[in-house]
Amino acid sequence: LQATVKQPVLKGFGYSVQKSRIDAAKGALEISRLKAGQRAMDIINDTVKAYWDLYFARENHKVAGLSAALAESLLKEVEARIKTGELAPVELFKAEAELALREEKLLGAKKAVYDSEDALRALMNLDNWQDSIVPLDYPSGPSGTAAFPELSDVLDAALQNRPEYLMAVEDLKTKKIMSSYYRSQRLPDLSLNAGAGLTGLNDGYGGALESTVSADFYSWQAGITLSVPLGGRTEKGNYLRAKREEEIAGIRIKTIRQQITAEVREAFRALTLAGETIKATGATRAASQKRLEAEESRFKLGMATTNDVLQFQQEYTDALASGKKALTDFEKAFTALKRVSGQLFEKTIVGMIP
Repeated sequence: LQATVKQPVLKGFGYSVQKSRIDAAKGALEISRLKAGQRAMDIINDTVKAYWDLYFARENHKVAGLSAALAESLLKEVEARIKTGELAPVELFKAEAELALREEKLLGAKKAVYDSEDALRALMNLDNWQDSIVPLDYPSGPSGTAAFPELSDVLDAALQNRPEYLMAVEDLKTKKIMSSYYRSQRLPDLSLNAGAGLTGLNDGYGGALESTVSADFYSWQAGITLSVPLGGRTEKGNYLRAKREEEIAGIRIKTIRQQITAEVREAFRALTLAGETIKATGATRAASQKRLEAEESRFKLGMATTNDVLQFQQEYTDALASGKKALTDFEKAFTALKRVSGQLFEKTIVGMIP
């Protein structure tokens, strides 16, 4: 009965070296979980954008309907004034042509609604292809934002939450672990050995077993084992490869940090511009509405032509559509900023991924 103990002194010495591969496997698992979180965040981002695209498509369809209704109303007024002799019959052709053009645009806007619904259904994996999707949340604009973020805060959040940055950090940790492991493998294998045993001596099996249990005959040993591989090229090559991978991982972190900083700054500028665009389109809409009302009054007095009224109608409805688009662009820009800052998908949810 023999028991032996071997304790490495150089190669493979230390608890951290012995569990290097376990720690590396844990790092690989964490990277896989972060990849799943990154994918989920991309899906959420695409779904939110598709929702606002659908909202705008429906609002744009309403504006196109209003534009066609204004043209139809003007056409009826032109027909009435032609009958009374206030307008020349030629004015009728322009009104009819413009109404036909706007009705065509209305059909295009309706198709855009159907296309947006299908895009959202595909992202949400919905099977009810025949039912309409009616948005219930409306864009709130800058006034609905609890607090407009500071650029420095968004940058800090991005470096704390972005999955690709966290994956790079985790990968660097893993590379350092393996680099340390392979550095240890380059050392000579020097081990302390100790052993003790019980021996049974007898002519028969039963007697030998009884003699062993009695512990009358025992042995012990202690010594040092040294193993030095000739050349050590394999161990040296493994270490150099691991060290280079560690250096590459460190460079990758710096590259990703630069990329994240650029993305955050771009998204922040887009959000700021979207907020300013909302104000500009609001002023344009109010001004175009007043100009349309004034032109309609001039038309009734015979001081403006049908073409003039149709032009101001188009400018007014274009301003309405631009205002709706500015609101949805702001919501999408705000979502994009949350995406690049890593706040679109909370860490608590990432932790739920098995």
